[in-house]
Amino acid sequence: MLAVGAGVLGLRWLLLLLTAPWNLYFRAHTVLAQIAVGREKGLVVSGERDAEARRIARVMLRVAVATGREAGYWCAGFFLLSTAFRPAGAYFGQLRVRLGMLLRKVGYPRDDVVALRERVAALEAGASVLQDKVEEQYRALAELRRTVDAVGLFAHERAERTERSVAALAREFEATVNRLTDNEEIITGLTTAPS
Repeated sequence: MLAVGAGVLGLRWLLLLLTAPWNLYFRAHTVLAQIAVGREKGLVVSGERDAEARRIARVMLRVAVATGREAGYWCAGFFLLSTAFRPAGAYFGQLRVRLGMLLRKVGYPRDDVVALRERVAALEAGASVLQDKVEEQYRALAELRRTVDAVGLFAHERAERTERSVAALAREFEATVNRLTDNEEIITGLTTAPS
């Protein structure tokens, strides 16, 4: 039973050694592709992230090629290498987590940043349109004030002319009434004079 369990464990370890490096190699290339897409969309990505992903891809390619070529030796030396199971598993797990973090840092903010830039551009365009409308309203208001001032001046001048005309008519009426009063006295004087 113990021998079968060790054999199954050895087979699983061999499968891990044959698949994990290739998976991590291709994952590192996915991160590099995402970095390139992010840069095309205008996201600033540190060169250190490129270097780290390339370094991981290079190491995993070497491990994957060496493992595939030397598969027979791995099987034969399985029990000798069993002391490296835990450190290798931890190393691959740490690389997987690190590649996942690199992918998140490159992938997720990029879409948010692009959307935010589009919203800012739309808001700036809207603000520009509003500014133009405000300036247009100020010009219309200034024109309206000039028109109101001109109408007010015209109404004032017309009121003064009307007032002068009314005053002139009042003086003329008064003069006419005065002449009639003078004429009435003369007529009264003539009719009452002794014959």
